[in-house]
Amino acid sequence: GEPSEIQNVFVRLNSTGKKLSPQEIRNAKYIQSPFLKEMKSFARKMDKFLLEMAVINQNEIDRMKDIEFLSELVISVINDSVMDKKKLLDQMMTRNGVDMRRANRAFKLVSRAIKLIYEIMPDIKATRLKKKSDFYSLAYWFATRIENLAVADRDSKSMAGDLLRKFAAMADQDYTDIKNGVKVDTQSKTVSYIQSVREGGDAKSHRQQRENVLSELLEGVFEEKDANRLFSDVQRRIIWANAKKKKC
Repeated sequence: GEPSEIQNVFVRLNSTGKKLSPQEIRNAKYIQSPFLKEMKSFARKMDKFLLEMAVINQNEIDRMKDIEFLSELVISVINDSVMDKKKLLDQMMTRNGVDMRRANRAFKLVSRAIKLIYEIMPDIKATRLKKKSDFYSLAYWFATRIENLAVADRDSKSMAGDLLRKFAAMADQDYTDIKNGVKVDTQSKTVSYIQSVREGGDAKSHRQQRENVLSELLEGVFEEKDANRLFSDVQRRIIWANAKKKKC
């Protein structure tokens, strides 16, 4: 840069007490990365949805945490596997770290997934599913399946939204009970889901655990159901818990 730019950087570094975020450091370290350049552009398109759903806030965008969050999602879709924390981010942001053809496909899938969630749950910011750990799992679930889901059906979207809201409410109740030392059903899927968040939301095993629960919850909503089974075990629990008359 020019001497004036270097002076400006020096003043900024020595005038503030804030440490750079990991993504801000990556932005400098991998400035020539094709993947990073595309991620910045992708984040600008997705930020309006993430802001509206309260998944991120403006301060996080200013600190590039939106790029970091979306990068994790995109890389997970590229690899067809949930990521272990931010383990692969540096590796994937090197100049040749990502096959850009696969990355471009992943951008489209993640974009469709986020927009679908926004459509299904316009009120998601009023639920726990806006939390990054929860939203990552939900967005990954849709992104890796959206090509094979009949997502245009209005009834399916409505059912998915209702199930997710009720699931989130039950998970919040289990979280409160666990926190207060109240005995909970350890076999419950919502308890399993909450424990995966409490024990380390970004760890691969816990992300996989949440994906499995979401699969049971949403299985069959957008696809033809098993002829011998009308709903999943998680759906059954939610329907039963929210039924006014407990009648089989």
